Amino acid sequence: MAALDDDTRLEPDGPNQWRGAVTDRWSIVGPNGGYVATLITRALMAASPFPDPLAMTVHFVAPAAPGPVTVEVEVLRTGRAHATLSARLHQENLVAVALSTFGRQRADGSELLTATMPNVPPPEQCLVPTGEPAFVTTFRDRFENRVPPGGDPNFGGAGNGLPVSGGWKRLWDRELDDLAIPLFMDSAPPSIWAATGRGGAAPTVELTVHWRSKPHTRWHLAWFNTPSLRGGYFVENGELWGEDGQLVAESRQLARSIEN
Repeated sequence: MAALDDDTRLEPDGPNQWRGAVTDRWSIVGPNGGYVATLITRALMAASPFPDPLAMTVHFVAPAAPGPVTVEVEVLRTGRAHATLSARLHQENLVAVALSTFGRQRADGSELLTATMPNVPPPEQCLVPTGEPAFVTTFRDRFENRVPPGGDPNFGGAGNGLPVSGGWKRLWDRELDDLAIPLFMDSAPPSIWAATGRGGAAPTVELTVHWRSKPHTRWHLAWFNTPSLRGGYFVENGELWGEDGQLVAESRQLARSIEN
């Protein structure tokens, strides 16, 4: 079994309630927010009457820690096209609260895409990151990463002091699917660090993920930028692209900036 599937495994524990565990294999100081959001996504997918996650917002109430968890899901409303669900993840205390929408992605219909994929060479022309992470981390070990030439050797991104991070990513032991998308949308060093040149901690306060199309390529380009930093918090926008230029997911998060 792939590590992510093992580390998000849930067992029924009553009506619309599951028990599982947060592990220490997806940590940057503490468990990564995208990993916690993926664990919540598994419970939502199990409870949803519709197959496809479309949007999810997670508010992180308290830091997660390795150990047992309980996830409670409530189906708030089911309509003809969508279902709205909420979820609460508990350890000793409430850790995270999520609100999500599920439906069915359509293969037909009109399409419009004004966003453009970043001009990054294909994975085979990019570089293995050489920088050392700012903290003891198990998270980066779960991925195979490639960063573009000219970017920071640790942050990736565009270089030139721009608040941009990211590069090509794939899990070592499984393909990307809907379940893993929240993980990928919180999978790069904070883009603000690429501009400030300073590390630190950046705990996620809120993370919103939009699923835009089904992933189907081997590598995916996870690309993040910070449009604003103020009052000790920054906003980070994310995009996830397939090798064929297809937009797979988008995200926006609010994080706290704690500089070294």
